Amino acid sequence: MRTTGVRESIFADDSYARSLGFRGIVVPGPMLTAYLEQFVRQHTSGWRLERLSTTFRIPTIAGCALCLHGAVTEHHEMADGEHLVCDLVIEHVGGERAVTGTARLFRGRA
Repeated sequence: MRTTGVRESIFADDSYARSLGFRGIVVPGPMLTAYLEQFVRQHTSGWRLERLSTTFRIPTIAGCALCLHGAVTEHHEMADGEHLVCDLVIEHVGGERAVTGTARLFRGRA
């Protein structure tokens, strides 16, 4: 099956991915985004994730060790509650940034 000119096999067929010049099966972007979402939710209990945006910088190959980290870059107190903005990164071992992202979170007044 083909989608927009790229065979989906790049995400499932090691030899096909290698034939295109990758080191192996490529991890789909939505899966990496899901890792970031899980990371944010684990570290911000009590906050509601409003938006998560990502930029994919280099391909991630299945089985590659990843390091996820983030930092709060903005904190706003509003009449209805608090907003946080966090910068997020997924790095490959060796420090290569594979994905950068930004999360916006909200926590209402109790």
